[in-house]
Amino acid sequence: RKKACSSPRKGSDMKILTGPVIVLTWLCCRLHPTRSSEVPYSSPEYWDQHHRMSSEVFNWVWSDEDFAQFIPAILSATEPVTAGGVKGRMQDVVELGHGTSEVTALLANRRDVLPQKPAVVSAVDYSQVAHKRMLQRFPPGANPGLNFVHADIAKFLHAREKGKTDLMFESSTLDALRLGIPKANDVFEQVLQPIFSCMNPEHGTYVSASTYSKQNGPLKFFLHQPWDHLHLCKKKKSTDIVYVMMRGQRKPPVSSPYFLAGKKYKSWDFTHKLKRPSDLYQ
Repeated sequence: RKKACSSPRKGSDMKILTGPVIVLTWLCCRLHPTRSSEVPYSSPEYWDQHHRMSSEVFNWVWSDEDFAQFIPAILSATEPVTAGGVKGRMQDVVELGHGTSEVTALLANRRDVLPQKPAVVSAVDYSQVAHKRMLQRFPPGANPGLNFVHADIAKFLHAREKGKTDLMFESSTLDALRLGIPKANDVFEQVLQPIFSCMNPEHGTYVSASTYSKQNGPLKFFLHQPWDHLHLCKKKKSTDIVYVMMRGQRKPPVSSPYFLAGKKYKSWDFTHKLKRPSDLYQ
């Protein structure tokens, strides 16, 4: 990794490459920090190997604290039109691909998101190493309502009850799944359509954080799904993009772009760019 990311020495005969090669090198450094050619990227073994090499708390996009601050802020700014607002509605929350991030645990303690009584907050990952590590950090008996699930994400989604999930989020998990699922149609069928079906039709919200640029990221997938609302969000001094897809009628933002958390996060309403009717998968 060090060699791939470093610049050529001054005076060397190495030619400086531009364009796609630089982009590819950056992506390899960002998304494949412990890549082994002998282990398929889409396999649990690869991610077990990755997590064994580091025991630190890690989030691919922003920090855990930033992510846990952003989610309540965007939920409040895009409240459903129906009475009651967001608070008390987030009874069923899911994180896809928790890795070693602690965002789920942070959100489980946010009463501006969850009701006073324990809600079901589930975090799923198919790395056995990551799963065991999170159970050690957050023992089930000491954290009621916080549920770490060891499972394949596609199988987990297909087993979910339709229309039940209030909030689902992931930090670059979709980026990783897209690399492991080469065909775009398979990404729709195995991941994105089940996610949409899981979401509560009145106020379900899916938050997807990506390390890719808008041109190369998952936006093209979201634009062709039947969400009722779509927003793009960025943090100051970060190139990462967070996409927020929503079902149900929402209060429109005061302006586009609009700002959250003291202008820390800048957001754009992309709902007008959605291309398909909302009853496509119903």
